Amino acid sequence: MIYSMTGYANKVFQLGLATLQIDVRSVNQRFLDLTIICPEELKVLEHDIRDKITAIISRGKIDLRIHYHKHDTNKTELNTQNLKHYITLFNQISEFLPQAKFENISQIITLPGILNFKTLDIEAIKQDFLYEISALASELRTSQLTEGQKLSAILTDKINQIEKIIAGALALMPNIRQNYRDKLKQKLTDALADVINNEQRFIQEFAYFCQKIDVDEELLRLESHIKLFRDLLIKGGAVGKKLDFLTQEMHREANTFGAKSAALDTTIQAIELKVLIEQIKEQVQNIM
Repeated sequence: MIYSMTGYANKVFQLGLATLQIDVRSVNQRFLDLTIICPEELKVLEHDIRDKITAIISRGKIDLRIHYHKHDTNKTELNTQNLKHYITLFNQISEFLPQAKFENISQIITLPGILNFKTLDIEAIKQDFLYEISALASELRTSQLTEGQKLSAILTDKINQIEKIIAGALALMPNIRQNYRDKLKQKLTDALADVINNEQRFIQEFAYFCQKIDVDEELLRLESHIKLFRDLLIKGGAVGKKLDFLTQEMHREANTFGAKSAALDTTIQAIELKVLIEQIKEQVQNIM
């Protein structure tokens, strides 16, 4: 099975006093690049989150964002011990600055440590939270598989078209050679009046031309690359880098085929090959 590096998954679930929403997106990247954006309370679990994601996803740029909403907003408590401490300090300050005073209670509650806010109990939710992270990574993997199947269908269609062009080119070559043979013989006849006396030169010229336009080797290598490409698509797994390398080799053979073209038909075929291979290269960049 082929996996794309493009995917998306999200989960919404409740843990303790909070509802968490996690979104994860992935796009193509040469290596693994994982970015985690989460609330301050959950930063202590970043390493564990990373382990869960990378255990399932091996390549691509991944952005994971965690949002959470606290349900119980009435769990704010007054820290009376800290309040007494501030009162003692205020009384001491007043001895030196009698005119100093607090304007209202709103000033007091803004002092650090006066109010205790109910926060997530990380140890209590850790196991369930990491379970949800693993499930999310699996959902992302499923999304990447769906996209990979689409890519595989597109690539299979492209290589089928390339195989047809190769077959057509191989079928054209005998006619191209024969046409040149006839033209060359006519040129020699017109120039020298007696082709029989110049048969050796004719043979040399024709042999040179055949060698110059011989593309059988390039087309056979291209066929071999296509077969291996198809086998990798069927095999699946992390084959993106191998397919990318094969695409480069295919492009090289298509360039040589175009450079050796001796007829309009094969020139057109060379252009069609290059276009198809370039389209394949664009799609292969997205494969895991």
